[in-house]
Amino acid sequence: MFGLTGSFNSKFYSKIAKQPLGKSVGFLILFIALISLVLSLKHVGDLKSKVPEVTAWVHKNFENIISDLPDIEVKDGKLTLPRNPYIKEWDDKFAVIIRPQDDNFYGVLEGKANAFVLSKTKMAIKSTKSDFEQSEIKTYSLEQIEYLKISRIESGLEVTFGAKAFEVTPPTIESFLRKMFLYVYPIAFLWLLLAYSFVKTSHLLIFSIFSAIVNNQLKASLDYANLINIGIYALVPPVVLAVVFEVLGLKVPMFWLIYCVVYGLYLYLGIKSTQDQVEVLEVRNG
Repeated sequence: MFGLTGSFNSKFYSKIAKQPLGKSVGFLILFIALISLVLSLKHVGDLKSKVPEVTAWVHKNFENIISDLPDIEVKDGKLTLPRNPYIKEWDDKFAVIIRPQDDNFYGVLEGKANAFVLSKTKMAIKSTKSDFEQSEIKTYSLEQIEYLKISRIESGLEVTFGAKAFEVTPPTIESFLRKMFLYVYPIAFLWLLLAYSFVKTSHLLIFSIFSAIVNNQLKASLDYANLINIGIYALVPPVVLAVVFEVLGLKVPMFWLIYCVVYGLYLYLGIKSTQDQVEVLEVRNG
């Protein structure tokens, strides 16, 4: 990965400008995979560090949460239990509401910042982003559920879904959270890999317009493939800077502008280095 360090040196670009485009694309794929790995480890690691705090909260509050929860049963896409309405609120932070007789639950969501509502044939989740005070309500149909039952047992809850049954207790929740990260790491990596592949390719193509203008102004005589080669390696400095800030948890105002300036600067220096190389060779041959 010599290109990883070489990309910070403007003279490096005259060496890779005319290399096969496939080699540059291969470098880009490896580079995106590397930053995806680093950021997935960072973000999932941050999430995993919260598990002890979450499990402690569950052990402390689980019994209170389910203390008066009625049996819940869904058959063939319709709520059959409970037969009477149910509501439980935790201050103004969250509410659980069951309305077995109707689907007109939007009225009960008024004044609730965050809530879960279960009605005759649908369920809804309302969430409010405190920073912007904007609410979002997502609704889901129960029609795909053939059979579901949630009932109280001595240690917690028993959930029957179709022909399968399992218990939900503080120990099983803790075990689930710890095992979950075996799957979260690869999922996070693949998600970031796909996202960065799309985003960075978009940046490359958009900034190729800037590269073409600089190429024309400097009369560097590079073709489009040469400009893409330079554009791929010029991505490294601004992306590495972004990853360092992300890993360190630094929030930089208007970082997108810094990113664009750094990327544009390296594109300019990279294209100019090829022109300088040609001038040096002409002097030597002259």
